[in-house]
Amino acid sequence: MSDFSLPEEFAAEIEQSLVAQDYDQVEMATLITNGGERVYLPIQRTEAGEVVPQTIMEAVLAADINVPASTQFWVEGQVVDPGAVHVASGMRISAYGNIKGG
Repeated sequence: MSDFSLPEEFAAEIEQSLVAQDYDQVEMATLITNGGERVYLPIQRTEAGEVVPQTIMEAVLAADINVPASTQFWVEGQVVDPGAVHVASGMRISAYGNIKGG
């Protein structure tokens, strides 16, 4: 049986690659429609790790969801303005209206 080891330059390159990849859980908010469908809205971060501000409406539209103007959005039992409230990791958003897509 022979001893096998990677040359130092390859071992260092592989280690650096693994460190550069973030294996933490994906951060997201959950949009729940009145039909019970769940749509996951990812929380985006800059390279520095700061959250990229995104309103509920921006996140919903980025997920390619068609949202009529009459749709109501609720967070923690309160009606919210989807153009003013920012999504956050773990946020549960309920949407009531004729929503399509996702």
